Amino acid sequence: MRLVLKKVILYACLFLTMLWLLQYFVDKGMRKSNIQNNAIWKDIYGSRINADAIIFGGSRAKLIISPKVLDSLLQINSYNLGMNGGYFPIQDAVFKVYLQHNKKPKYIIQNIDFNIFSNGANLSNSDQFIPYIDDTIIRNMASHYQEKFTLPEIYLPLFKYNNHPILIKEGLFCYFNFGHRGANKLYKGFGSRDIPFSDYFEVRMKKDADYLMNNIDKNLEAEFVSYLNYCKSNDIKLIFIYGPVLRPINRCFKSDTSEITRRIIKYAQTYNIPLINYLDDSLCNQKDLFGDHIHLNSRGAQIFSEKIGADLKNILNNH
Repeated sequence: MRLVLKKVILYACLFLTMLWLLQYFVDKGMRKSNIQNNAIWKDIYGSRINADAIIFGGSRAKLIISPKVLDSLLQINSYNLGMNGGYFPIQDAVFKVYLQHNKKPKYIIQNIDFNIFSNGANLSNSDQFIPYIDDTIIRNMASHYQEKFTLPEIYLPLFKYNNHPILIKEGLFCYFNFGHRGANKLYKGFGSRDIPFSDYFEVRMKKDADYLMNNIDKNLEAEFVSYLNYCKSNDIKLIFIYGPVLRPINRCFKSDTSEITRRIIKYAQTYNIPLINYLDDSLCNQKDLFGDHIHLNSRGAQIFSEKIGADLKNILNNH
């Protein structure tokens, strides 16, 4: 009986060792991959960014502010770390991981949104975090969402890739240099899009207008203030950007209707942060430049990035 038990333990240990080794190969390989949003994490953890200016925000930052345009106009090195579905806790986690592996930026261009002080239930594009759940910053951030990592995913070898065979294949291909590393469709984190126009946000506004304009989570507001204090104490120049939205949903962002906007204005004044407001820009009347009511399409993003570049010149030169 003892001999059988010893063999069972031995085989179990060998099996777990093989799984740990396989997970090691997949994790290391995924850190070379460009699949989905992984190119951004590859740049962050590989200390490849070290930018003068970082662009933060949700999809309205990621899809509409081009580092290529800003670099050309301002003669700086910028990088877009906007996250699709990126509530502020996600942005904050990205910033903390970034600082561990890259030098602090001189400037942060922070796009402001209606959800800056609110959170959601879903962790958008959660697959991108799988290779990095050994990082406590990532793990703690994900723990607040429905897609949080379970104990087996955290502690059992390879279990976090359960139901993700494509990622296992991608990781192994990249680790052993079989040539497949995904297609990086982003430029320094930026990726505009061209899709048929959607009325989704206008429909949502009619249903959730009060929430979009006035919902403020006190804990998230405190977290945002901590972020402002960190930037101030570390001489990082913050610049708030209110990106353009189509005129029909304009009131969601206006200071006379939105408590969220009033708070942002207050913090901009308190911390001496420039606030560049594009809510009344001529872009807001040009539906052909938008993919939906709050996201510009590729042509709109190019025009808007050029506007930002021109408006940022004096701010950056005087810092």
